[in-house]
Amino acid sequence: MLGKYSPLAIFLTGLPLYAGPFLAGWMDETALVLLALAVLCFVGQMGGGKAKSRGQMQLVPFMLMLACAQLVAVAVVCGAGVLLGLVTGPVGVPLWVPLACTAVGAMIFVRQYRQNPQDAESIAAIGDAIEQITQMTLCKVVYDHSDKPDDPHAR
Repeated sequence: MLGKYSPLAIFLTGLPLYAGPFLAGWMDETALVLLALAVLCFVGQMGGGKAKSRGQMQLVPFMLMLACAQLVAVAVVCGAGVLLGLVTGPVGVPLWVPLACTAVGAMIFVRQYRQNPQDAESIAAIGDAIEQITQMTLCKVVYDHSDKPDDPHAR
């Protein structure tokens, strides 16, 4: 029997997930399509329980790191498709094909690697991340006026 984490199982699970970015590169699609494909890959990773494997890392930095990793992976695979397109010419495939490949691949990834099939935990993790983002202060500026003399024109 093929183990869940065997190299062949990981390859077969990732094949449809990253076939979409490869096709999109081969089709010479825009960056917006690649962003949509990266989001689908990210959602597949989150649905597969990646948030649970973060250890002691805070949720927001972990999700940002995972999103960046997916962007890089999609860009690299898309680049391979672009190179093939330079040699053979762009392939004439409808736009929905790479999107459908990646969406199906994300569903297969979730089905294969979900550690706990409770949707509430994944939704709660995403909700916690959104809450942390809204509560974060990116730049806190405090300006103390006590060291300046009173402005005579302000009176």
